[in-house]
Amino acid sequence: MTIIPEISQKIRTILSTAAANCAQEAKLVQRQGGKVNGSNLSQTLVLGWWQEPDATLEQLCQMGMSVG
Repeated sequence: MTIIPEISQKIRTILSTAAANCAQEAKLVQRQGGKVNGSNLSQTLVLGWWQEPDATLEQLCQMGMSVG
């Protein structure tokens, strides 16, 4: 059964490539080469709120550090 690897790959693409493209189009990230980019911002928010729906800013910051 290949559905799980396919879903995993699609989620990985959405949280990395697609998020980076959307952030660039929306001019979300103003500085190049900084610590925050569209990919890790989307991963921080999605995974942080998935893990803890009522996550505090501190908890989201910790998630951000873990995703890079």
